[in-house]
Amino acid sequence: MVFDAKKAANVNAGIWFCHDAKEFDKVAKNAAELFVSIGYEKNTGKCGKLVAKAYDLYDRAWESYPSKQSDELFKQGLEVHKEIRKLFGKNEKSGYLQHRWWVEFGLKRYWHVFFWLCLHHFTKLQGLNFYKAIKASYLLGQAGLKGHDERSIVETKRRLEIYWNYINQSNFNERLIY
Repeated sequence: MVFDAKKAANVNAGIWFCHDAKEFDKVAKNAAELFVSIGYEKNTGKCGKLVAKAYDLYDRAWESYPSKQSDELFKQGLEVHKEIRKLFGKNEKSGYLQHRWWVEFGLKRYWHVFFWLCLHHFTKLQGLNFYKAIKASYLLGQAGLKGHDERSIVETKRRLEIYWNYINQSNFNERLIY
């Protein structure tokens, strides 16, 4: 399969903007397409649905934060991330890093997001190259902050294409899940 960063960027942006609109069926569809576009073949539909479920759980957790309910919803979200990793035959523990940056993002603690994203990217690198993890995290952050948060789908897609090209060219031993 030839990797197409533009396609990955388009469906990645679709996930974000459909999530904003609370169109979780479209989130699931876009997530499944993203998984296919980055090279996964099995369980993409099921994992797409799990991504939509995770977004819903985290939304409800952020709305009720801080509370026992939010703690429970965050725990359920972590289990969803682990299940996605398991279905793709990956180490379930790395789902924790995905979970952590999602939690921090919703709480608008962006330096924490950056920290967890760096760790997430770092675990996917071949060799010890923290610079590449920082750059990948920065590129994804720019797509979110400069494109998505300004509600420009064109800018979001443009920045996500830069991110996905970088991921594809940077010796990551697996493409990131989402």
